[in-house]
Amino acid sequence: MSQEVPWKPEAEQELARRLGRLGWAGERALALRRRVEAVTRGRGRRTVAVADLDEAQAQSMGGGPRETPPATRGLAWDPDARRNLEQETIYLRERLRQRVEALARESGQTRVTLDLVTQVRQAPSPGMARRAAETVPAV
Repeated sequence: MSQEVPWKPEAEQELARRLGRLGWAGERALALRRRVEAVTRGRGRRTVAVADLDEAQAQSMGGGPRETPPATRGLAWDPDARRNLEQETIYLRERLRQRVEALARESGQTRVTLDLVTQVRQAPSPGMARRAAETVPAV
């Protein structure tokens, strides 16, 4: 039998919200919980995050694992930057990747770093992200 994986508080709250919305309890709720924990273990994580819940839900809706596409158009991703992107919910991950890569290209960078991903996450709009890029040195 597999070991239980600890849950982040926000993931626990989101699971409870979704179970309540679905009206699931008992065995169905436990099955979903175990499926999410399996996704977490499969991603090599020690703690369940909301992104793992999203991934399990996406898989149960007929899709296989939803991996972030590899870096495109000559941009390399640092491992830390890639891991940070993978923690984003499945619904926002692709948009974040697009924004990060667009900013990297606009600022003449060939490598996506964790600092760049962090700047894009903190920027309230694409326009703000462009202004932030002026402070990121090209690699």
